[in-house]
Amino acid sequence: MDITKQSYMYSDLEEFLKSEFSSHSNLNIFMIYKLDDQKAFQLSQGLEKCIKLVQISVQIRSNKISNSAASAVAKSLSMCPNLQNILLFMQCNHIQNQGATEIGQFLSYCTNLSILNIDLTRNYISQPQELCINLTKCQNLTSLKLNLSNNGILNRKNLRKHLLKIKKLVNLNLIY
Repeated sequence: MDITKQSYMYSDLEEFLKSEFSSHSNLNIFMIYKLDDQKAFQLSQGLEKCIKLVQISVQIRSNKISNSAASAVAKSLSMCPNLQNILLFMQCNHIQNQGATEIGQFLSYCTNLSILNIDLTRNYISQPQELCINLTKCQNLTSLKLNLSNNGILNRKNLRKHLLKIKKLVNLNLIY
């Protein structure tokens, strides 16, 4: 089987950490109700070693992940130079404005990124402007879905305007 076509799925952190990181080009992480900050940091340490990744789905919703752990996960993805498609689902965690800003900052380092789907529903993000400004640095994005619903956003003005500055963007779905 062509390794670029093979998809690996992990719902157990220990199993992922024992895997052969260099073999992953298409990865699915599905860990709901399983992670605290310490385990999220361990996950990010493994992800940063997956340097051949092209596509990843990280579903780590309904955990107890804080700003620093969420930022660490995004930072680990920024160390994967071939990433083109990221699905990052971090709903129902403890992410605040600073964590959202850092997620955007680190994802902006993914220079080959063309498809990005981020779901930060039900966190504590009241001011996502910096997240959106950071995402505008992803100039190769053609498709962006950003879900910020149920966060108590104080000022929704200009969020869409910021994101539309991404020159190659064809598809924008902003939910708040």
